[in-house]
Amino acid sequence: MAQLLHIRCRHCGEELTNRATPYCPTCNLALCYRAMPLLLGMLLTGQLQFRPAYVSKGVFRPQSNRGYDDLTMLVWE
Repeated sequence: MAQLLHIRCRHCGEELTNRATPYCPTCNLALCYRAMPLLLGMLLTGQLQFRPAYVSKGVFRPQSNRGYDDLTMLVWE
């Protein structure tokens, strides 16, 4: 597998001392703080217990005798 070396920061364009990372430490921290509200929002507003929607409503019940000719089965494909 090829090793990727970065010469300049992808955000500000300054030369990098650590060629293994695509961002300089300043931009990396700034991008982290910029993404923090999104990540915290996804963590705090997520469901505590995973339940698929079709199980809780009882809408979809898979049956083994349905084939490709059934119109209700074609909707799920």
